Amino acid sequence: MSINSSATLTNIQDELAVHVPPEDLQSIQTLNSDQRTAFDTIIRAVTCNQSTSFFVDGTGGTGKTYLYRAIIASLRSDGLIAITTATSGIAATMTYKKAFEVLDRTLQDITSMETQFGGKVRILGEDFRQVLPIMPHGTKAQTIDACIVKSSLWNEIIVIRLKHNMRAQQDPDFAEFLLRVGDGNESFVEDDMIRIPDSLIIPWHGDESIGELIGFVFPRLEENAFNISYMVDRAIITPRNEDIDKLNEVVLNSFPGEQHIYYSFDKVDNYPC
Repeated sequence: MSINSSATLTNIQDELAVHVPPEDLQSIQTLNSDQRTAFDTIIRAVTCNQSTSFFVDGTGGTGKTYLYRAIIASLRSDGLIAITTATSGIAATMTYKKAFEVLDRTLQDITSMETQFGGKVRILGEDFRQVLPIMPHGTKAQTIDACIVKSSLWNEIIVIRLKHNMRAQQDPDFAEFLLRVGDGNESFVEDDMIRIPDSLIIPWHGDESIGELIGFVFPRLEENAFNISYMVDRAIITPRNEDIDKLNEVVLNSFPGEQHIYYSFDKVDNYPC
């Protein structure tokens, strides 16, 4: 396979020309102890040209994205090139193990190196407690078997765990509850059902409880309806669409002013280019 050296050089120059935001560089100094240990371990592997793969394991709130930004900023500021999918829309935990195995063989072929991922440092991450590969009509066993942990590659991957939940510093009890649920250590009250702590429950009293829920999530909605930061920081999530449709109707009717519907589309058919 021939490689166009001119095109390759251009790609390298483009990577080096990418601006590193000052806040990303400053974030390195504000990493907590877990993040700093992960940062130092990964950067050492890159600078020492070690053939190592990492999996950053952490629940939501442990700052995985913050860590990735600090790593990328450090590599770019040092003139190194980092190619990563750690912050892409598809989490490593959702990707089929065979996809990683194909990538592994491809990189070995390209680099002519018989080491994992062709000797490249690879950073994977997400949370197995939250997202797994989607197996249409698959059983629990089939879903687990599709995960990267069931691949022969997993034995050579170094797992780095982030345990410090930055979002739950003011509510450590809730953070511990989530971890127990995710790890399967929360006791069951019946079959596979767990009891939600009373502090997280709004007792059901019909439509009155719906209003109480909306009032709790969107306090003084009419006063803040056009406050962008207020709206983006709040959401009600339900497992069924019919429930969210009912909630949406109540919330929208609480907005001041007349309601308008705006239609959008992805493309225009038969439009001359």
